[in-house]
Amino acid sequence: MINIETQSRLAGRTIIEKAVRFFGPDGLDLDITDRSELSARFEGANGFVGILLESHGRRKRTQVRAVGREYEAKIREFISTL
Repeated sequence: MINIETQSRLAGRTIIEKAVRFFGPDGLDLDITDRSELSARFEGANGFVGILLESHGRRKRTQVRAVGREYEAKIREFISTL
C-alpha cells in the first residue's frame, strides 16, 4: 500500500481531471467509483487508487494525497506529473 503527498500549483479541478484521464477508462482503465471537486477514487480487479485534495488558496497551492494498493508505480508516475 502507498500513501504519498505532494503540493501542486495546479488547480484542484485540473488535478482531478488529470487523475480521471490517467487512471480512468482512457488510461489504466480503472472504474471511477467516486468523484467530487476534492477527490476521486478508482478501483480495479486487484486494488484501488484514491486522490484527495486540500486547497491552500492564499498560497495558491493544492495539497495532493494519493493512496492506493497494487498501483504504487503508477501512483508515483501520476504524482510526478503534478
